[in-house]
Amino acid sequence: MEYIIKHLTLDKAMEFTKWKYDGEYAIYNYPAWKYMLEKNYSITNERKRNEEYRGIFEKNDLIAVFRFFYLRDEIFVGLGLKPQLCGKGLGSEIMGIILNYAIENSLKTLNLKVRNFNKRAIKCYLESGFKIKKDDFSREYNFTYMVWKNKE
Repeated sequence: MEYIIKHLTLDKAMEFTKWKYDGEYAIYNYPAWKYMLEKNYSITNERKRNEEYRGIFEKNDLIAVFRFFYLRDEIFVGLGLKPQLCGKGLGSEIMGIILNYAIENSLKTLNLKVRNFNKRAIKCYLESGFKIKKDDFSREYNFTYMVWKNKE
């Protein structure tokens, strides 16, 4: 399949935030757009959306969204895969696309945090070259922190 990375338009951002995950993964569901506007979520801010968010498309179909952002002087990546595609083995391919984009944009290191219960995501990140970063914060709040370093 051929994938294209594009800026996330308002319409596509709204589409993304309507994706619904089931079971324990429902924690990743976004609230209503109106609520996010009131609380100033970054995805609702046009400047931040243009600077930080990208969509991965198969033809015109939005299949994943990722974001590069600064937190504690480090660059983090956040991502979401369309719920209907989760568990179908696409994670490594999508991570490859994101990491190639990071390399093309001269990023040397990426950090991420993932909830400890999300074993399939942790496995995917490890297979994509991320390493587990140990610290007290992750144990206390049930997250696994991970780091990827560009080897080029």
